[in-house]
Amino acid sequence: MATIYDIAKEAGVSKSTVSRVINNQAGVNKDKKQKVLDAIKKYNYKPNAAARKLGLKRNDTIGVLVHDLSDSYFSEYVRQINSIFTNELHYGALYCTTNKATPSKVNYLEQLNKSVDGYIFLGEDVVSKQELKVLSNDKELFVGIGTNLTFEEGIMVDINNYNASYQVVEYLINLGHTEILYICQKEKRIEFSERYMGYQKALMDYKLQCQSYYEIGFEIEEAYEIAKIVKKEIEENGVTSVVCFNDIAASGLIDGLMDLGFKIPEDVSVVGFDDSKDLMETKNQIPLLTTIRQPNKEMAEYGVNELYKMIVDGKKGESKEFECELIIRETTAEPKKE
Repeated sequence: MATIYDIAKEAGVSKSTVSRVINNQAGVNKDKKQKVLDAIKKYNYKPNAAARKLGLKRNDTIGVLVHDLSDSYFSEYVRQINSIFTNELHYGALYCTTNKATPSKVNYLEQLNKSVDGYIFLGEDVVSKQELKVLSNDKELFVGIGTNLTFEEGIMVDINNYNASYQVVEYLINLGHTEILYICQKEKRIEFSERYMGYQKALMDYKLQCQSYYEIGFEIEEAYEIAKIVKKEIEENGVTSVVCFNDIAASGLIDGLMDLGFKIPEDVSVVGFDDSKDLMETKNQIPLLTTIRQPNKEMAEYGVNELYKMIVDGKKGESKEFECELIIRETTAEPKKE
């Protein structure tokens, strides 16, 4: 069933413009009105109460669209949102779990619009640039955290994936590694592309050659299996270290390499990304992982405080990119002397 958001996107106008057309109000030029009417006809749209809502009032509630509440990465943000909005500011929060596989994503926005003062979007795929355009046209307030989107009308909070990956490779080079392999994510997302570009740039700056890279998915089993290929790279091409796009990939790879007889980090160093709190089931007791830690707490605090300022004071702050921290543990060391 079509919603007012569908009509607004199809016509290329704001939701409030659609509402004015539905209510036969003045202030809409002829061309825009016709586009709205054509969209209504195309979708056989039946206006509801939300479509006739002409003004917003404070509800003391925000809407949060999150990719996956069970993921420790997002649950940390949720804890911070609750801590600030609920405990300190006495605001309510309505949570919806949604991603690109959720068919009712736009309906979530439609339903939340009736009862929230602003939105926080957590993670990629929870909202599209087109949907943000509709929200912006309607003067609705939003903050995106880790959405990998840029949008001038809202506040976007993210990490500098490029610099973080560069830092990892530079650290390995300073340990003495020159043959550094990279394990990529097969899904072409901006964050993973930026991590790979940081890896490439560090090697170029130090005049080292990029190795062949290998793509896997998010499942730890795939990382375990890729260990057979990494074994060949170690034995035939002298690879001494591997950088992985996230901690799941690093953990699975280490598990597989240990089953193939390699010692970590004596034979090969491995680095992850995210400093994940999730417990990953592995066959072996793997060493504590050297990884990149994202400043989740600081990012959440910044995002929720900026949204609150927009709601209360009408002042829009700045989007911000946070730097990450390299956490050195047990899976990296100087390369083995021959």
